[in-house]
Amino acid sequence: ITGNGTISLTNGTTTLSGAGNFGGTGNYAFYNLTFSGSSQTTTSTGSGTSTITNVLTISSGHTLYGSSTPWRLNSSSSAPFVISGTFAAVSSTVWFDGSTSTIPSATYWNLGIGTTADAAGSTYTLGGNTTVQGVLTLGNSASSKTDILSPVSYTLTLSGIGTPVSATSFGQFSNTT
Repeated sequence: ITGNGTISLTNGTTTLSGAGNFGGTGNYAFYNLTFSGSSQTTTSTGSGTSTITNVLTISSGHTLYGSSTPWRLNSSSSAPFVISGTFAAVSSTVWFDGSTSTIPSATYWNLGIGTTADAAGSTYTLGGNTTVQGVLTLGNSASSKTDILSPVSYTLTLSGIGTPVSATSFGQFSNTT
């Protein structure tokens, strides 16, 4: 799926099988989005934000290159991002903005938790060892409740140059849940 318009699919599952490009300058919104196809690669293109309101899945054998696309996982699912294949972050940003959820083990370029201004605080936990190569953003200063990132018993590696963490007054890192 490519193009510079907008897409808004608020129910059901959209499955993209096979190789190709995904995205454009317009914003895309999906309820469930699945990339599938063994030994297949999808490359995200364009600058539009892709918002998933339930679950983003990369199936076994599939590779998704995040490129420079912003990915917003605004879900109430406890597992809004399922990586059975490969996620290559490249220079993308992945925001977890829904309710309490688990962030899957992966290498991210930029990772944000609770970055949408709202009145609900959530706790996000790591689902495995995780690396952030760019900037980890915690919370949104316009929120009224605190969003918390907890690694639980996993390792969080920050390998960004300069300031690898941006924590607002409503973002917190805690080693306990």
